[in-house]
Amino acid sequence: MKISFDLEVEDWMVFQEYYRGKKIPLYKALMPLLFITAIVLIIINAIYLSYQNVSIFTVFSCFILITILYIFFVKKKSKESLRQRGLAIKVKNPEAFGIRQMTFNDKEIEISTLSSNKTLPFSELEKYEEIKDYFFLYSRKGVVYIIPKQKIKSEEVDVDGMLRNYFSEI
Repeated sequence: MKISFDLEVEDWMVFQEYYRGKKIPLYKALMPLLFITAIVLIIINAIYLSYQNVSIFTVFSCFILITILYIFFVKKKSKESLRQRGLAIKVKNPEAFGIRQMTFNDKEIEISTLSSNKTLPFSELEKYEEIKDYFFLYSRKGVVYIIPKQKIKSEEVDVDGMLRNYFSEI
């Protein structure tokens, strides 16, 4: 089976957002706990201690609130910064994006771009994932091959089904 598609920066961005969303960072998991702890410490400080004494509760509460504000406003990465990163990759490595042709054989995938050809044996593939509009092929070497379903051009009728059959052998 032979397919072709045009891989663009937007497709790469979808993978990055998907991959980041799968691995919930520790700071996001602890965010509710940090917030509740800060509020409880501030309430304890207001009830039991005088306002004129600087207590460890006040210092700790302020530290937690500053951490929360930092995470919300400074640490967040926007789509625009992700897009700029993708465009920088495109400038440094023009092969990263563009028209791809993939030919699926019994034991390997032949991947062709405008200026190179590569053979990827199925034994090198670690796993595959499918989301609504994409297939992601993970190689054992840490490379991810992104296949946008909407952009696939092929003479086959049921491309998604055929790809699932190939990938189920991984």
